[in-house]
Amino acid sequence: MPIREPNDNNRERSYRRFQFGSLLDLNMLDTRLIGRDQQVEIKDPARLDESRTLLGYEQEQWLYDNLFEAKQNGVQWKLLGQQVQMMQIQMLGKPINGDAWDGYPAARHRLLDFIEQNQIDNVVFLTGDVHSSWAANICKNPYDWHEYNRFTHEGAIAVEIVTSSVTSPSIPVPGLQQLVGDVGKILIPENPHIRYVDLANRGFVTLDITQDELNASWHHVPFVGFKNDQSHIGKRFTVKAGKAKLV
Repeated sequence: MPIREPNDNNRERSYRRFQFGSLLDLNMLDTRLIGRDQQVEIKDPARLDESRTLLGYEQEQWLYDNLFEAKQNGVQWKLLGQQVQMMQIQMLGKPINGDAWDGYPAARHRLLDFIEQNQIDNVVFLTGDVHSSWAANICKNPYDWHEYNRFTHEGAIAVEIVTSSVTSPSIPVPGLQQLVGDVGKILIPENPHIRYVDLANRGFVTLDITQDELNASWHHVPFVGFKNDQSHIGKRFTVKAGKAKLV
């Protein structure tokens, strides 16, 4: 996608930062190109290598510095725009997608550990590129009852909001949209931190952000092949400042 180049001396670098006073910082990450270690099969033991990185160490440090600076400056919301899902997703006890932070668990642990140890609050991951709608509470191990309570949803240190594609289907096979939707419903009981999954509908997400809360609305339309005015709100969540929990 065309963007203003943030560094004239390095045309591959696309990660950049936008600041909106004391309300929010928006860090736009690059999880695709500049620093990413080669993707491996989800069953490959190399996936668990502690040295693996999704952002690259230079971008990692850049992000840590930005998050810490935002906290020091009293910025309320710290938003991280990215291309691949932060949330852990399992089926039958196993991760299923290597093209996500699940494929780079050590890198995810470093980032979440930094957020937790430095007590950086109001962190929201904004994600796309999976052609579907999701929302989740984020913690280092959502499957451990001592870290995350599946009933009260306490224990998270951030939240993630995933927007659908505008027109591209989640699975480009006619007749399988309903099946895909059913798979989404199956995922939630095994992944209690995931609060919402919609793999069938197309649309976008809007955010309404104040000092006190962040409101996310998923806008969906029934058809993408022609103009229509039948958009509807598929889901709404609120995140209260100081509470890493989708309500």
